[in-house]
Amino acid sequence: MARPFAAFDVDGTIFKSSLAEKVVDRCISDGLFPAEPFNEVYANRRRWQVNNNEGVYQAFLHRLVGTFVGQIAGVEVERFKKVTDDMIAEHQVRKFAFPRRLIQSLRTSHHIIAISGSPDILVEPFLADLNTDKAYGSIFEHEDGRFTGVASSVGDKAVILKRLVNAGTVILPGSVAMGDTVSDIPMLEYATLPIMFNPTATLTNYGKEFGWPRVFEVKDQITALQYSLDTDKYVEVNPDSIIFALQTNS
Repeated sequence: MARPFAAFDVDGTIFKSSLAEKVVDRCISDGLFPAEPFNEVYANRRRWQVNNNEGVYQAFLHRLVGTFVGQIAGVEVERFKKVTDDMIAEHQVRKFAFPRRLIQSLRTSHHIIAISGSPDILVEPFLADLNTDKAYGSIFEHEDGRFTGVASSVGDKAVILKRLVNAGTVILPGSVAMGDTVSDIPMLEYATLPIMFNPTATLTNYGKEFGWPRVFEVKDQITALQYSLDTDKYVEVNPDSIIFALQTNS
């Protein structure tokens, strides 16, 4: 019998950073990529670090991925895999606690899906310890053991989920989705229960209109805010109550 889906963004939601960003840093430090083509990219990153502006960060990621795609052309798949294996091993522990707990609690009742704009060759091994049922990422083509420099974006996350629902692989009633930025809005809107996790200001303001629950995790502190019909405001709740409610309704 098909189960409801529980869909998770990866970068900033499961992982405490960006897989694409970390692998580029590692490829440069290991000499796989030259540093010069990324100079302007890193200038954008510094501007974001100073301004903490969501738009600047999105521009940085867009330029980072575009430059990454150009630089990976001709690189040996096995050599790249060695670099990524080392990077993933180094950052494997950098997963947020609440999403891990939520995935563990829903493992038997839901079809666990991770969807990321980062390369699928990074997403799948990084999530191996979570035993997701399916992981999606951007696809990088390769021929004769080398990358071609052609990549296909993962695309709209909601479209992926709708395709799985239409195929009968998963069902919509009782479904869950968790994300942290505006790019996750279509996925969050599609799920029965959307959860904003460490959301950006833009996502927070959008989700507040619909009373979407918000969860924040900073160091070892997890705070959950649930919309209350009685007060027409968000109130702090025990984070475990969100997990319990999902288990009860599944």
